[in-house]
Amino acid sequence: MHSLISTIYFILMSGILFLLPGLVILRSFFNKQSFVPFETLLFSFGISLGLIDFLMIIIGKLGIRIGVYSLSVGIIAALAILAIVAFTLKRLKKSEEKTEEESERLFSFSRRQSALFIILIGLTLLIKVVYLTHAVLPTSTDLGHHMYWSKLIATTGTLPVYAKQEIITGPSGIYQLTLPEPIPDFIIGEHLPFAALHIFTGLDFLSAFPIIFLLLVNVIGLLALFTLAWRFVSDIRSPHLSKNIFTPQNVALAVLFFFGPLYTLASPQAKFVSGGVVGNVLGNLFIPLILLIFYRAIREKRPDFLGLGFFLTFIIAYTHHLSTLILLFVLVASMLIYLFVHYDAIGAVLRSWWKLIFSPGPLLIAGLAIVFFFGVALPTYIETNAVGTAIGTPTKATRTGLSFFQLASSGGEARVALGLAGFVVLLCLHRYMRYAGAILIGWCAILLMMTLDPQWLFIDIPSNRIVTYFSFPIGLLSAFAAVAFFAMLSAPQSKLRIPSIGILIMSLTILVFSLGNGTLDNNQTLLPKSKSLSVLQTFAASR
Repeated sequence: MHSLISTIYFILMSGILFLLPGLVILRSFFNKQSFVPFETLLFSFGISLGLIDFLMIIIGKLGIRIGVYSLSVGIIAALAILAIVAFTLKRLKKSEEKTEEESERLFSFSRRQSALFIILIGLTLLIKVVYLTHAVLPTSTDLGHHMYWSKLIATTGTLPVYAKQEIITGPSGIYQLTLPEPIPDFIIGEHLPFAALHIFTGLDFLSAFPIIFLLLVNVIGLLALFTLAWRFVSDIRSPHLSKNIFTPQNVALAVLFFFGPLYTLASPQAKFVSGGVVGNVLGNLFIPLILLIFYRAIREKRPDFLGLGFFLTFIIAYTHHLSTLILLFVLVASMLIYLFVHYDAIGAVLRSWWKLIFSPGPLLIAGLAIVFFFGVALPTYIETNAVGTAIGTPTKATRTGLSFFQLASSGGEARVALGLAGFVVLLCLHRYMRYAGAILIGWCAILLMMTLDPQWLFIDIPSNRIVTYFSFPIGLLSAFAAVAFFAMLSAPQSKLRIPSIGILIMSLTILVFSLGNGTLDNNQTLLPKSKSLSVLQTFAASR
């Protein structure tokens, strides 16, 4: 009974801390029609996470103890100030936001599609939970040291100093400690959310709550990919694709299929959750979230969306350095590809971007971010010059790139095969390429280069870490290819007429290939027995 009450209390406090503040901010600065329900959920979580992180940093820098009282007062005060600012801005200027009736219509699902969505989500959660029941306690180095720093913040009420000391033998043979040396691998945004949850709930760090929270982040990241695919496909139109088949709903459900029941345990999915790879799990949520809001900002010419994108980018910079670097490369590659495809109108495009970026909202957010960056707290990887070690010619064999076979094995053979087919289809449809196509191609192309031949981009990072990010664009493209294939065959202008039995056989072939490869990957990842026994034995022996 106590466990049930603790679980309910944990879920309740997670919602209050990581959904309610963001929802208040969204409703204050944006009309309700600006976002569909899934987007409201996603952005509320992302904004809340950033608000909690930055408030804890400010409270710590002011020398105030980080606790229930200081955090509660900080959250209420911040929301009150932001609400007053939003109300004042709306009074000074009439809202120019457009209604999203078309979005609501496109986001509506039929009964069959809704049932399929529920089934896919249910299967995904079932497989993840079965896997995580054998890895519910911190059994890996990553989760262990992250929870150490989170517990340090929660118990001391102060911000940590990421430093290490080693034991050495002095000239006289006496053991002594070295001077503290900074640790560049730890970033405070990885630890503050867990510390905040412990402060408000009192749950033990040696329990299931860290894994449950990471699972929550992982599932929300899956919904972010689902929503991103829906938005992207609504922007891709071609007479070569049947409008009845190539719909946002069908592609989004295909994305859920390739990321949900299939490959749901491999890196960077449930395996990263059980391993406590906190930075990657959070980064994998924020990357599609940021791409989604930037895409909408440019497509709809919304400076307020761009300002929100700047804020989310600022959050990821204080959360995970590698995810931040990947995001910057993806954004630059996407912009260059779009400009290359639309070279005949490059002047008009650049002027449009310039006008959007240099609007009051984005400039204000960027200015506040710069003030916080230099005046309050720098990310630890900037202070320790960790960026310099990640940029340059690869120095080790593990950083010179992977073979294509290794890349396909990591991303899943079925997803990679279909994804590359989707990549080719998008290139063939370049005449109809808008921002969505440019982002998908740029996202996939830049990660292919960073994984297969990183020296082209002067990247000195372990290639097996970069390849985990490749599963996201290739998974989106695989869903795009699977649906586009049948949409092409059924298009009115299609010159290739295939009998219904032929389409059925091809459908079954793709389904069996995907199911076989995806479930095989899951079976190879499932744990034969619990990993928690050794942890419990070690913990009991230490008491």
